[in-house]
Amino acid sequence: MLSERERPAKRPDSSLLRIRLLDEGEGICRVECAGEIDIQTAPRFGEELTKALEKAPCRVIVDLRQVSRIDSVGVRHLLDARARVAVGSKLEIQATDPRVRMMLEIAGVERERARSIPGVR
Repeated sequence: MLSERERPAKRPDSSLLRIRLLDEGEGICRVECAGEIDIQTAPRFGEELTKALEKAPCRVIVDLRQVSRIDSVGVRHLLDARARVAVGSKLEIQATDPRVRMMLEIAGVERERARSIPGVR
């Protein structure tokens, strides 16, 4: 077992994930994320999603276009947020990184998103 001195220092989660809540007006809130969403940063990610859901009565956009990694804990927060969206409101997830999109698809997040957009099958 490694002593405290021999263990690698933990990176502060602010260096792994940056999150901004942006009020876009008309009941729309954007959760802009950059970095990695993993077991270390996911609690903060979940807190910010909760704030956004409380703030935006109509639509929450979760912008993951600058996220390079998301693990199952982060995906769980997205699924929980989707379950808490008020009737008549919408949670939209934007992702471009192939690994992030694959995790969302495996978890069923992408299929749910596709079903919620008119004209997409």
